[in-house]
Amino acid sequence: MDTTKKKLTDTQLRIVQIILGVVSAAALAVSIFLPGVLKLPADSLLNYTFVVIFLVIMMGRRAIENKYRLRLNLFSMVLMIGLFGAIIFFIGNSLYAAEANGLTKLDGSIKILIIVGLWAVFAGLGVVFPILRYLKRKALGTLPSIRLPEPQEPAEEEAPAEDPNRPLTMEEKIAAMTNELDNNEKKDDEDQNEK
Repeated sequence: MDTTKKKLTDTQLRIVQIILGVVSAAALAVSIFLPGVLKLPADSLLNYTFVVIFLVIMMGRRAIENKYRLRLNLFSMVLMIGLFGAIIFFIGNSLYAAEANGLTKLDGSIKILIIVGLWAVFAGLGVVFPILRYLKRKALGTLPSIRLPEPQEPAEEEAPAEDPNRPLTMEEKIAAMTNELDNNEKKDDEDQNEK
């Protein structure tokens, strides 16, 4: 049986991050629309599902980064793009809602301009700009690895530079006393041999 761990390649990790980002953004989007669709009262606990799901996603992301030493920047970017898309959908839904409010009273052409403008910003900043940046980094060879380098164990402490004026540590004092005792014993032995 092979005991080595099978590791995913950087490309596979990027695909997994994109899939998890889309799923997480969808879960957050559903949690935004859930109270409105179910027409929940203001004191219902289900109104806080967005906060709970958001905390679970962020804590899970941090745990995965620490445990597997991965950079999950792509996951975060896909999550933000998905949330921005959900917000645009939410705004579009509010513009054409059945209830009368300030947004539904706007002229039809203004509503279309708002939606098209938001989607243009979304497409430009959320999709095209990140893709161009990725391709540029890939062409220059400056694309950072998804895996973080393993932490290096600290090297053994080097012996402190010999400074005669510095105070001695406890270990140095003990070593000096031991050397002095050894030297005294050798002198005594030599004196007895001479006699």
